[in-house]
Amino acid sequence: MAKTEKENRSFIAEGGTIPALYRLFRSTNPVAQENALTVILNISIHDENKRKIMEENGCLELIVYVLRYGLTTEARENAAATLFSLSAVHDFKKMIVDEHSAVAALADLLMQGSPRGKKWADCLKQASSSS
Repeated sequence: MAKTEKENRSFIAEGGTIPALYRLFRSTNPVAQENALTVILNISIHDENKRKIMEENGCLELIVYVLRYGLTTEARENAAATLFSLSAVHDFKKMIVDEHSAVAALADLLMQGSPRGKKWADCLKQASSSS
């Protein structure tokens, strides 16, 4: 639903689902964690939702948490992709880089991640250095 339709992305974010989703980032259920991050990634593609995600208290911190400690490779990859999507807004780049352990988590993903994870980490590194 959020993956393909712009209207759905907006509707999901406006429906108050962001707090419910990001609480699942600390879930001990790998499927719940991965699915919650995937929805946040998909809705972050819609520009208006980027601000909603970043303004949600604790959401950035928990995205970085999944980037560092995600229970699945895909959850960590989606966390990196979400940060890259959010970094498209210039003001958010510094917030992401300044978030505790974000840079270390990206470095870990660059060194030890899957090819897809390394790609997203490298893209985010490039985006943050071009600010």
